[in-house]
This record gives sequence, C-alpha cells and structure tokens, in this order.
Amino acid sequence: MSPGMTLPAHAARPVWAEIDLAALRHNAGQVQSILRPGTALMAVVKANAYGHGMEQIARALFREGVTRFGVASLEEALRLRAAGITGDILVLGYSDPAVSADLIAHGILQTVGRTDQIRALREAARQVGLPARVHVKVDTGMTRLGAPLTAAQEVLYEAMAHPEVTCRGIYTHFHSADLPAQLATIAQWHEFERLLQPMRKVMAQVTLHAANTAAVINYPQTHADMVRVGIALYGGLPAPSVPRTLDLRPVLTLKSRVVDVKQIPAGTGVGYGHRFVAAEAETIALLPIGYADGYVTAFSDRARVVVRGHRARVTGQVSMDFTAIRVPPGVPVSVGDEVVLLGTQGQEQIQLQELADWAGMVAYEPLSLLGPRIARHYLHDAESSASV
Repeated sequence: MSPGMTLPAHAARPVWAEIDLAALRHNAGQVQSILRPGTALMAVVKANAYGHGMEQIARALFREGVTRFGVASLEEALRLRAAGITGDILVLGYSDPAVSADLIAHGILQTVGRTDQIRALREAARQVGLPARVHVKVDTGMTRLGAPLTAAQEVLYEAMAHPEVTCRGIYTHFHSADLPAQLATIAQWHEFERLLQPMRKVMAQVTLHAANTAAVINYPQTHADMVRVGIALYGGLPAPSVPRTLDLRPVLTLKSRVVDVKQIPAGTGVGYGHRFVAAEAETIALLPIGYADGYVTAFSDRARVVVRGHRARVTGQVSMDFTAIRVPPGVPVSVGDEVVLLGTQGQEQIQLQELADWAGMVAYEPLSLLGPRIARHYLHDAESSASV
C-alpha cells in the first residue's frame, strides 16, 4: 500500500457486520405471505433499522414494493427522504411542536394523541400552506404514547374536523402480543374496534393498524389495513414465546478478527478487576470490539463466539474497545483469524436470542446497540455494496 493511502474501516479496525439483503427480501416475503388480503406492510426501520443501516434497508425494501416505513423521529424520517424514499414515512414517536413545519414541508406523517398536538400542526400547516398528515394513536393499555380511551373520541374528531389536518391513520399498540392466546391482547383489540365503530362512515380513507411482529403471527384477526413489522424483517422474533412459523433468515452477521494471542499460566488475571483468574494454563485471544460498539459488559464471562469453527467463551470484563476470549484446548488460533460474534461459522452458530439471553436483554437490544464504529457491508445488492 502506498504512503498516504487510507485503509478501509474494516481493515484498519477489523470489526464489521455483513448485512444480507437477500435474506431481508426473503423475510419480507415471508411476512407478506401470511397477511390477510389487502393488508399492507409497514417496515419499521427506526434505530438505524435495528442496527442494520436504515437507508440501505429502506432502499432495498422500497425496490421490493414496500412503500410505508415507521421511524422514531423527524431526524430519522429526513434521513429516509434524503435516501430517496418517497413513500409514506410515519413518525411513531413524539415530535416537539417546534418542528411541525418541517414535518409538513417534507410530507412526514406524525403520530398524535392529544388535541394540543393537533392544534400545533394546524397552525404550522397554515404557515407552510400544506396540510399536516397525522395518524392518531389510541392507548388501549400500553400506557405509553396515545390518547387514553376516555379522550380518544375527542382527539379523533379534532384530527378530522379541520382542513389543515388530514387524518391518514388510526392505530394502537399491544403490550403482550408475544404471548399466544392472551386475553389482554384480545381485550385491547376489542376496545380499539368498539372505539372506532361509531366513526366507520367517515374513515373510508383512514388506515387502521394495530399488529406488530408478534401480533402478525399470534393474532391474525388484528391485521386490519396495515401491520407494523420490525424484528421479523431482520430475521428475529420478539420473544421465545412467539412460535417460529415463518422461515426467517438472519440478516446480520457480526464479525471481528483476532488481534493478539497470549499464553497465560495459572493464576493470571484477565481484564479490569481480574474478574477472571486462570485456574490453569490458558490461551487468551483478543478481539477489537467492546462496549463502545454495543458489545456490552453484560456479555462478560457469559457470551460465546465462534473461532475456527469452535465456540469460545468471552473472558473477563468486556472493556470499551476490546474483548478477551478463552481459546478451547487444541484449537490453533492465530492473529488474523476471523471470529463470529453473531451468526454462523462452519457448523456453529451464535443466535440472536441466545446473545440476548446472555445479557438479560430482549432480542431487539443486541442489534439496536450496534454502534457506528462497526462497518456495515451489504451483500446481494449492487447499489449497496459499499461499506458505510
């Protein structure tokens, strides 16, 4: 390499994620195959598409005909617009009234659950000269964002009564849909239906939605006009209690390389606080990934990785930039060897739910925590072949 040339990020610091867009497309097809006729798919790409890279994921799905996307904030919505996504983008989270004009100007749909939010959007719509487009969220038991049932009719009428505001959707969110045959989920659905029954005549152009990934699988009667799917698109399930009825393929594989190998005698401590002390001679390998990358300290002395086709245990405390592993006896590990922290190598696999369980997390967390220092490489897609 000539002096002054810049190494690719994965070569300078060998930690990267491989994102299989063919698996993503396959998973979207699997979800769509079980939806009721006429039910649309909203792809939830908030939190950087659960760590996968929201622009690349959204573009790949958009090319497959998915035109509705869910994000957490205006900032995320604007990233999608800049990436060329012209479909519906719904902010599922809260937006400060100060950004109302930006939401309207860029054609972003905003979740509302209070009349004061609608009034702020009405005022901004007058200034911009375009109508605000909203989805009204109803809180049927999640006790999070959304109009409580006692105020929902008032909020719905406010959203529909003024020309400056166009109500494009009404939705709710289930709190326990990961549990099959859960009476609480059925009760939430019935509450939602009862609320909307008196307004059916004025809701012809309004999209009704309630089902997240878990409800898509466990409660098909809740598919309505649209479903909001996140984790299943990426090859995971919300919880072990959700049956694996779909052929979902992991989209992300997390990899690193060994950057140092040490032979240590009995009595040698490893890492901060020497929380691990070798009882006998050990081989310790070092990986350049740590909690600053989202590989959290909860993995310390619990998680496993795969090196040379064998599982190896994370050893000692995970630090900001490095993680140590104990090399199994007889496995000839060298500097430069590829290590899989999530995904498959040979006959061994580190599964997402397994990784989550080691840290006491839900399956969403290990993916969503993956930081920007990890290079992403997009496979099976010519447009997205470059690292970001």
